[in-house]
Amino acid sequence: MDFQFEEYPPLEKEKVKDCIVLCCKSRQYFSPIIKKYNANPVLLTEQLMYPGAMVLEAAIEGWIKGENKEMIRIRAAESYAKNQGISVKSAKGIFSKL
Repeated sequence: MDFQFEEYPPLEKEKVKDCIVLCCKSRQYFSPIIKKYNANPVLLTEQLMYPGAMVLEAAIEGWIKGENKEMIRIRAAESYAKNQGISVKSAKGIFSKL
């Protein structure tokens, strides 16, 4: 990424919040921040990708239904594969196994 977080907002230690980060290689770039905030990553990425809203919509639908992280990852991959015209197997490689 082309920026660094210089300052962080105050921590809310008693609250653990779920997060989704959709951008190229989000696990690599955002894991330290996610860890600092004791957040629960639901969906992160491993590769270069197009962060279309269809992926977020699919992931949130699974999250609302209480699905586990792997089920949400598969939903995101299926949505991404359809949009990009690639196989679901290839699309699954874009999203981190959490």
